[in-house]
Amino acid sequence: MNITFILIVAFLFLLAWSIGGFLSYRVGQKAKSERPRIKTQPVLRLADQWLLESQGKIQALILRAEQPLSTAQHELLDLRLEAGRLPQGNKSLKMARESLLGPVRVNSTDKKLRDLISLYLDESSYGMGEEGVLFLKTSMGDMPCVEVSSDGETLTEAQMKVVIGQAVRALAAAGKGKVTGGFVYFGREADFKICLEKAEWLEGLRQKSLVAMDQAGLIALLSSLRLSNDVDRLVKVFEDGVRSTEVLVGQADRMGAALSRLSSDSLKVRNILDGGFPGGFDPS
Repeated sequence: MNITFILIVAFLFLLAWSIGGFLSYRVGQKAKSERPRIKTQPVLRLADQWLLESQGKIQALILRAEQPLSTAQHELLDLRLEAGRLPQGNKSLKMARESLLGPVRVNSTDKKLRDLISLYLDESSYGMGEEGVLFLKTSMGDMPCVEVSSDGETLTEAQMKVVIGQAVRALAAAGKGKVTGGFVYFGREADFKICLEKAEWLEGLRQKSLVAMDQAGLIALLSSLRLSNDVDRLVKVFEDGVRSTEVLVGQADRMGAALSRLSSDSLKVRNILDGGFPGGFDPS
């Protein structure tokens, strides 16, 4: 191959490379010279400021949302764990029922009716009516409870009539249809045995919707009412807890949709600013 021809080709290649490099340099310089002029437009500076402020809002939101969402996550986990313990409460009640259905053995005491009731129930679970009659607040209404007092003497029919009359008046005071009956409490076991031996007394109590009970029966009744009140509180607390989570339903979908919309619109804006066709934004 002719050496002269090779030199000519090499020269032409170097010349073309030099011209290309020069033109590329000129284009770059022109772009740099035009870029400051574009940024000096006030409307673009304002647009940039809006986007910068928007970035700041998201950064602030990240800081504000992290702790509450983390706390809520742990709270929801705790709620699920506590809800999982509900069968344990059911088991506890079953064991209490088994004890109730078995032989009831209680430590006898000389405490009066109100003192005994206060040992088992909160003040919100019982009240005082006329003639000093105590009312137990139950799911069946306010049920009167009258104490038999024979003052150490043998219980007589006259004393029983006084007690029954007092209980009947208490039932009437509570209002017809609001209660299903009441109780007559025998603090002395001897008085209770006398009542059980008197068929006419028991029949009189039954006709007036009254139930006779001794100390063991009273304690069983109060224990059951105590647990019943505990369950009512438990149900309310758990229902409130579950209800408080209902506002969370659908929130994750809304948050995801809002973030997806921002990402989609951001991509569309970049395409538009690069010369793409405007439009296609979600009107909602």
